[in-house]
Amino acid sequence: MNSEFVTESSMVLEIVFWAISVISIISALGVVLLKSVFRAALSLIICFITIAAFFILLNAEFLAAVQILIYIGAISVLLIFAILFTRDIDIQNVSHKFNLITAIVVGVFCLISIYIFNDINIKDITKDEASYLYGSTVNEIGRLLVNNFVLPFEVVSILLLAALIGAFVLIRED
Repeated sequence: MNSEFVTESSMVLEIVFWAISVISIISALGVVLLKSVFRAALSLIICFITIAAFFILLNAEFLAAVQILIYIGAISVLLIFAILFTRDIDIQNVSHKFNLITAIVVGVFCLISIYIFNDINIKDITKDEASYLYGSTVNEIGRLLVNNFVLPFEVVSILLLAALIGAFVLIRED
């Protein structure tokens, strides 16, 4: 009975994975193919959400939360505000002509990528094995930031502090 539950559970996870994959591909195509920049930005948000869902499927909840907060909460909102404030959203983009050579190159690249990734033997590991091998995602990221990447971490923190001080100087009333 236990092995039957594991099989059903893995089948449900596989169905969820393929559903998220289809949504991700459709939304990524929407980013590229939609003529309205605003609708393309909304399609980009859907693509970011599906990437966060992939992180959840990979048991990397922290990365999913960061994906949602940074890419959806900050970058996408900034992109939409920039679109709304800089151009009339009713004006469509200049249409691009279909380029057969580009389509062939992209198709060949996709086929080569699929061939390469099908040959890679990825060992399926359970969540318990992953936590035993790698520990918690948050703990591992924190350990790497403090031990291996302390200099870039400090440089980024000084850069963010300088940006914050610059923002305060710009909005300060004289």
